[in-house]
Amino acid sequence: MYGWDQQGLISRTDANENSLFYLWDGLGNCIGIIDQTGRLAQSYEYSAYGECLSGKDAVNAFRFVGRYGGMQDDETGLTYFTNRWYDSKAGRWMSEDPIRQGRGLNLYAYVLNNPSRFTDINGSDVDPNDDYYNDPYNTGNSSSGGKVFVGNASFYDLPGHLTADGDEFDSNAMAGAMTKEKVPHLPTTVQVKNLEKGACKVIDVEINDRGPFAMDSNGTAIRPLQPHPTRIIDLTEAAFKALAGSLGAGVIRVEVTVP
Repeated sequence: MYGWDQQGLISRTDANENSLFYLWDGLGNCIGIIDQTGRLAQSYEYSAYGECLSGKDAVNAFRFVGRYGGMQDDETGLTYFTNRWYDSKAGRWMSEDPIRQGRGLNLYAYVLNNPSRFTDINGSDVDPNDDYYNDPYNTGNSSSGGKVFVGNASFYDLPGHLTADGDEFDSNAMAGAMTKEKVPHLPTTVQVKNLEKGACKVIDVEINDRGPFAMDSNGTAIRPLQPHPTRIIDLTEAAFKALAGSLGAGVIRVEVTVP
């Protein structure tokens, strides 16, 4: 069982209720693990591009940018970041950038080739001018007194299922899913703004479901359910298309204002 807070992953607890706590550097890399007594149980060192040089641990998959959900596969040596796999030994992605040339011509480059300063927590984008970038759950207050959350958005489709407020899921509805901590009552209408470069779209969405949830590298929700480390909202296909223009982006950066 993993423990998460607004900054990301903080702990894991085994079946015997023994807990270990993660130590992170400024980029979200795990540099150590301590037990309940404060004893250092494991430490890690990395190359500039994230290759684990010491402290390889088959039990702990959350190492390079693990605070925000980067999951290491020791069999392949690759790290999973929501949208694609990353090769830390080569310092490049294994597939093309899903936002295409939105951040340059090299579709396989990692964080503008500046890994000592930036991270890419979802495998699709890095913005050196984004003040929120290293805080995927940055929270503030709107001018109207509501709460503002900045993070990632994706879309989901659950035909034949009921939403958390008891209605049948409708992929054509302008609706979405957020955690109870951010939206205590269902349904609640929130404002969602697309923060991607060149985008200026703002839509109203009814939150009638719960999520997003943390997933393993196979895309299966981790049990017991935990908030996703980087996504703050899941949208229906209709809402995501209205906000992003198409489903092709997969994941986009958004600002959500909750009244």
